[in-house]
Amino acid sequence: MARSVGIFWDFVVAKRSLELKSLKPSDKTRIFADFSRALINGTCDGVQDPLGLYWKQQPVDQVRRILGAVDQFISSMVQDVEKPKEVTVVNQELNTIFNSARKNNVSLRSSMHSGERPSSTTVVSNIPRGRTASPAISFPAQFVETVLWEGFRRGGPEKSGWGNYNIGAMMIFLLQAYGGAREHEPHHLWETDVVEDPSRPGHASVALYHPSFGVAFQDDVDGKPQRTQRHNVLKERYGLPPRNLGTGSYRIGWKNAKVATKDHFALFFWSDPMASMLFFELYRHYLGYRAQLMERRASLGLPPHPFLFVSSREARNRADGYRWIGAPASIESYETHLERAVKRVGLSYGHEFGTTSHGLRHLYAYTLRKLGIKNKLLQEGLRHRHPTSSSRYGLPPALEVSAELTAAWARNRDSLPEGIRLTRTQRYFQANGQGYEGDLF
Repeated sequence: MARSVGIFWDFVVAKRSLELKSLKPSDKTRIFADFSRALINGTCDGVQDPLGLYWKQQPVDQVRRILGAVDQFISSMVQDVEKPKEVTVVNQELNTIFNSARKNNVSLRSSMHSGERPSSTTVVSNIPRGRTASPAISFPAQFVETVLWEGFRRGGPEKSGWGNYNIGAMMIFLLQAYGGAREHEPHHLWETDVVEDPSRPGHASVALYHPSFGVAFQDDVDGKPQRTQRHNVLKERYGLPPRNLGTGSYRIGWKNAKVATKDHFALFFWSDPMASMLFFELYRHYLGYRAQLMERRASLGLPPHPFLFVSSREARNRADGYRWIGAPASIESYETHLERAVKRVGLSYGHEFGTTSHGLRHLYAYTLRKLGIKNKLLQEGLRHRHPTSSSRYGLPPALEVSAELTAAWARNRDSLPEGIRLTRTQRYFQANGQGYEGDLF
């Protein structure tokens, strides 16, 4: 109990220091909810920890024990202090929070959504919600296809086919603008996480698995595939930890994705069917390009890995295997390609212009709202967790979400700005004899 109360107090002190104000009784609900999420998800987003606590993710059972111990302390604590003169300001603040919780029958366990088992895949947001927070700005919709086809075009001598394009960066761009991917999510994808959609030939179906707990398969002693989790395959086959637990440039954060199925994965739902067709087209070409890079990597004596996006640079000054050719691609590399693509078409790059990768995720949400997508489908498309247990019921299945998005696109595509509609992409597939008959084209 003493340890649990101490952990809570460390969190209160860190929050107070971050937000530069004393925590009042009126903040009690937010404090307890944030504390619960910090325990479940850890406090570091993979790059930094504004709270300075650097807590790792804790098992749900352990979190329940900690919160239960604090609840027990609150229930048994004496409100009247025998020697008020000896109470410090810090303890007065703690007493105020706990007394208020006891008086109003507030339970820390209730912050875990009334006993619902929370997903261990969400990282608490530590960014203070102050007055200086600026509204989210979407990527400028009218320039999306221009950036896609002109911005990611490579310089130098003319090459054949897709050799003129940075197709890896184009694929991530498509996942963000038309699939709502967070910047880090594509970097957790394995080579096998993309398949041809069985219900729509020629379209990509992309699954986002939890980097540690996502389902994976490895051969058993009798040669049959055995279900396991990704952290086991990474460790036993490749000698690697999941990227969210790695170090250096190999480390990639993980936060907020709703992967609530038993296999711990979620699908990307495309806002435009042309994007899923183009992504699958690029994917097929990228596999050949990736194979060449991995062969070069193997010739240098460097180990393999299953991640889809890889580095094309050899970086001979770094022989740690993480920055050499064929190494798992870094977020910084994609950001560099995106900035270059944005500036190449005459746009300014920055959060204030909406032209960063985060602006692309906001653009996806904007597009879905313009298409008239309902809130539940929007939440599925963005892979946001549900705030309460009751709202988890009645969620549409994956096929329904995908079908609804396609139908909404067909109904409302004319309301979208010209630049975001992949008309040039459509002409590409029409010229190659690919596509659907009827209303889609």
